Amino acid sequence: MEMVYLIYDILPEQYHEDIKRLLVMADKEFFPPLSSRVSTTQNHFHDNASIHNEKDTMLLHFKALLRQCFILAVDNDRVAGFLSFRKNHTHIDIIE
Repeated sequence: MEMVYLIYDILPEQYHEDIKRLLVMADKEFFPPLSSRVSTTQNHFHDNASIHNEKDTMLLHFKALLRQCFILAVDNDRVAGFLSFRKNHTHIDIIE
């Protein structure tokens, strides 16, 4: 089968486990790791370790992703890669 690219405003449930699998695989490839993030737009990471364990934090990160749009690369009905984004999102830095 050939790789196909799909765009979704809402990620179909059939791809949830694949996205979770990819998040776990790529966790430590990011700094800070994905397992230390509770959202996709988070600016501060120092408090998360004391509040959540890695598994809980990764689930919160996944749930935050579900509020975004997705572009999926699908091969043999499995997600091989993805990009998530927020439509019309404007990032504002808050300086404390």
